[in-house]
Amino acid sequence: MEWAPRSIGQNQRRLLATTFSLTAKLERDPTLAELAEDLKMEVHALLYLHEQLRSHQVVSLDETRESSGEDETLPLTETIPDPIAISPDAATLSAEEHQTLSACIKKLTRNEATIVTLHYLKEIPLQTIARQLGVHPSRISQLHHHALNRLKKLLELANA
Repeated sequence: MEWAPRSIGQNQRRLLATTFSLTAKLERDPTLAELAEDLKMEVHALLYLHEQLRSHQVVSLDETRESSGEDETLPLTETIPDPIAISPDAATLSAEEHQTLSACIKKLTRNEATIVTLHYLKEIPLQTIARQLGVHPSRISQLHHHALNRLKKLLELANA
């Protein structure tokens, strides 16, 4: 079963045959320039071909690879980073930032703190907050803007 377009397979076979031929002829691995010349293409085109071939390479996730800087071999699945996982450093930084933010929100007025908390932490729209507090939506917008400016200044002072 083919996993790549037919042209990729043809180019791969052509590149392998040329590499083997030049290796036998030169009694060493050919350089990119030598390969490109023999294939009658520019070096940048050969590099692009290498990229195409690498992107269509099929590997087994059960295949073992040497771990970086260690003698043990691990299955490929164990060496792929989890994009969703939070690193311990990021989690610590996040906790510190959360504490700083909480402390700064406590320094806001009661209405400002309520607006920021409801809008950003509970994701309640400003118009709904205006109805809950019994004020006009334009006033909530003003309070929101003022609260964000004060919070920004407080965070700058806390992080200085």
